[in-house]
Amino acid sequence: MLHSPFDGPRGAADHELLSAVLRRAGGGDRVALDQDEAEAVGRVMTSMVYAATGEMYAVV
Repeated sequence: MLHSPFDGPRGAADHELLSAVLRRAGGGDRVALDQDEAEAVGRVMTSMVYAATGEMYAVV
């Protein structure tokens, strides 16, 4: 079963936020993340680790 890192209560907002970051980075320039963007990246990365390892939670 596939697991989306954008499931859950913040999923749609995180998807939109990170899509905007990718659009900014499209030119190949470095992109500085603000606090909200960095937190969204952390949530998505954690979700992807859970899905990859099959764990219900991870020690971060």
